[in-house]
Amino acid sequence: MSPLHDFAERATALLVRMASDPDPALASAYDELLFEPLYRVIRQRGTSLAMQAAKRIGPDVTVPAVQPGDLDAIAIETTVSALERARNSAGRFVAERGDGASWALGAAGTAYIDVVRDFYGVRRKLQAVPVDPQSMTEVADTHRTAVSPEQVVETRAALEAALSRLTPEERYVVLARKQFGLSYAEIATYLFGQPDATRRVDNLWQSARRKLTEAERAWNAADE
Repeated sequence: MSPLHDFAERATALLVRMASDPDPALASAYDELLFEPLYRVIRQRGTSLAMQAAKRIGPDVTVPAVQPGDLDAIAIETTVSALERARNSAGRFVAERGDGASWALGAAGTAYIDVVRDFYGVRRKLQAVPVDPQSMTEVADTHRTAVSPEQVVETRAALEAALSRLTPEERYVVLARKQFGLSYAEIATYLFGQPDATRRVDNLWQSARRKLTEAERAWNAADE
């Protein structure tokens, strides 16, 4: 039996709805339902993993040994990342093959590896791929479209209206997350001076997503 069995039915219903409905309220409900129990499971399993030496899981992938003092921050970040991955892959979820809580638990495996590697600054090796500059030009040319001045003004006004809905902290989180790719722990450190304040960061992120979705709906409704 899954350690998240008590939350399976509700999590499954939410995940199925998220596959066809982008409502941020569903994502928030899913996170609130599973955050605490999933964190406890990850924290418990992380305790045993923290006692192991660094291990190589692939030709270019090594997972560093976790220091006991870092375990809480890593467990929180892994929980946040696992829930985010579970939500983002809701379209691939099949209820007949498992439940919505186990789906998040399954995402925690790769999330843990990535979080630990990011936490200790270990990155996968990147392979350089030569690209013909001319081919890049050709690709760029195929995406050129004529945009009228009226469209530019309208789009800019809509974007400014959407951003005006966000608080300064929400704008900070959106920029740090989407533009700079910072982890929740990194954002919490820079924003609050507390690397373990990742739950506060996630609340800001979910709130910003909800407001931006509402702004997009308002914009689309105005065009109809």
